Amino acid sequence: MKAIMYSTVFLLMFATANTYSQSQANMLSNWQDDDLVETSSFNSRYNDVWGYANNGHEFAIIGSTEAIHILDVTDPTTPTEVQRIEGSDGGFFLSHRDMKVYQDYLYCVADEGSSSTLQIIDLSMLPDTAVQVYSSNEFVVTSHNMFIDTPQARLYIVGKGNKTTVLDISNPAEPVFMATYPQPGFQLPYVHDAYVENNIGFMNCANSGLWMVDFTDAENPIVLGTMTDYQEAGYNHSGWLSEDGQYYFLCDENHGSQIKVVNVTDPTDLKVEVLFSPDLWENEIPHNCMVKDGLLYLSHYYDGMQVYDISNPLNPVRVAEYDTYPDANEAWYAGNWGIYPFLPSGNILLSDMQYGLFVIEKLPETVTAYLDLSEDEFIVCAGDDVSFEMNLGGGFSVGGVMLEADLSNLQATVSFSPNPAMPGDVVTVSLTDIMSTDGHFELFAILADDGTTNQSTSVSIRADDAPTAISSIDSPIENSTVAYNDINFAWSESDGAESYRLEIATNEMDFENTLVFSGETADNFYTLSGPLELDKQYFWKVTALNGCGESISAVWAFNTEGANSTIDLAGNKITVYPSPAHEYLLINFDQPIKIQAHLELYSTTGQRILDRNIPAGQNSLILQTASLTAGIYWLKIRSEENTYNQRLLKD
Repeated sequence: MKAIMYSTVFLLMFATANTYSQSQANMLSNWQDDDLVETSSFNSRYNDVWGYANNGHEFAIIGSTEAIHILDVTDPTTPTEVQRIEGSDGGFFLSHRDMKVYQDYLYCVADEGSSSTLQIIDLSMLPDTAVQVYSSNEFVVTSHNMFIDTPQARLYIVGKGNKTTVLDISNPAEPVFMATYPQPGFQLPYVHDAYVENNIGFMNCANSGLWMVDFTDAENPIVLGTMTDYQEAGYNHSGWLSEDGQYYFLCDENHGSQIKVVNVTDPTDLKVEVLFSPDLWENEIPHNCMVKDGLLYLSHYYDGMQVYDISNPLNPVRVAEYDTYPDANEAWYAGNWGIYPFLPSGNILLSDMQYGLFVIEKLPETVTAYLDLSEDEFIVCAGDDVSFEMNLGGGFSVGGVMLEADLSNLQATVSFSPNPAMPGDVVTVSLTDIMSTDGHFELFAILADDGTTNQSTSVSIRADDAPTAISSIDSPIENSTVAYNDINFAWSESDGAESYRLEIATNEMDFENTLVFSGETADNFYTLSGPLELDKQYFWKVTALNGCGESISAVWAFNTEGANSTIDLAGNKITVYPSPAHEYLLINFDQPIKIQAHLELYSTTGQRILDRNIPAGQNSLILQTASLTAGIYWLKIRSEENTYNQRLLKD
């Protein structure tokens, strides 16, 4: 048997903490009727199942191609058919029936058959008899499914073509029409199945996803939220709400599909938190699910019943299974269709499409050994200490539990108090001398062993260093001359830096007392427009920062002069464009230069890329830049009396 497979939206690292041990469930009995006609599509005789208890008896209700069968399962080892209600229509073409109970009345629909109806059956006189009290096509002929909002006495009939109809069943034998959708102003798509509680509906809309709707005013329902694009989205088939109302367990009826745990606390932001499956073979298909007492019960076609402990909904743990289908698996539809876990005895009812009714014994409840962490993920600085609490489950031996840490991936010192510990203890776990993890999360395992039982869990830690100091600069180049009123500072990135602090001073040995500018940025560049003075030397440095410390760079010098765009050169004005340059760079002089000038182009590393003379009398110059690598360059034009410096960008 393969272990449960998880796929999550975030890093999932929870300790296994459950009160059930994984087991093969125990079948108490199986009922079949080989005289029932088989469907032509699935070679099946049976469909959904429901349960009912009254007068000291428990009953299973299972649908077939021909009828609704009521079986007394008070003695779960000997199911006895006490009543058979013929369907309004039936035969080899009828694959789907659905049954639900409200008070002492059974409601039945079918998804095939031109003569099908809504049938209502009075169960109150069981085990002696059950009497059909209503059969009508007034509200529905065929329907795929239905759900009863018991507190509100409302019956939701879904999948009747593309329509959904709501009936008031406060008088159970005489349903009253309330609304049908879609309707003007409320365009509800096809609904395949639904879960509705106190007027809040979770509508499984097939290929249109999950819709959450407030039906309080049945004539004017309100869409609270939709989830149409989600992980492994498929044919949105069915689901069930967690007992605290925070999560919806969703089954997409597709081969190879996983079960989704949907966070529904914010209807405007419905999202899948966890995906999981039995991972038994590549074409497994979840079908229907129900929640009871912290357990999720699933009918899983070829894989039978699958049961998960969902005491932590984001860490479902498989605790029991029973395969109702003995034949070979294939990429089709066969096996466990329906499941019902709500009988007072705790026994579970299953319907198998080909093999009928199965009565499964109540799952044994046992106390198991587990480790439950108060926290399981930490981001700290190298050298920091970490402390958290861990609960030991009561299933460990009273002789004591030895605790150890597996530090294969993490350098640290770990201690436990107390150690050995006793079942039920709250243990303090302390980590000291944590070494850097180089920006990554690393796991360390906690191992608990009482000599007979052992358990483990994992903790994820990222220990960060102070950032590295920046290693080089792009601009201003050391001892370069730049325009005093528009300076672009750029430097190499620092590993681990969350931000940078740029500082400019007039004395390289005394930044504190001669500081003229200080500013922070999240990027490795900064554009400064002032407050520097003309024709003056300045010094600058950059400090890389993060939550674990800082690293200071070397100090560099630069000089200031007039604005770049119109610097005199022997009484001339110069314009350089475009910026950034692409295939060429155009240099214009306001007047023809009177004496020869010299042009140089440098990379930010100080490499001279170009060196040429500009003859006297010339008033423009084109430089071809197509072959240059994208980046920052420095242009220098000098005469005997003046020097012009310009920072250039090449895209």
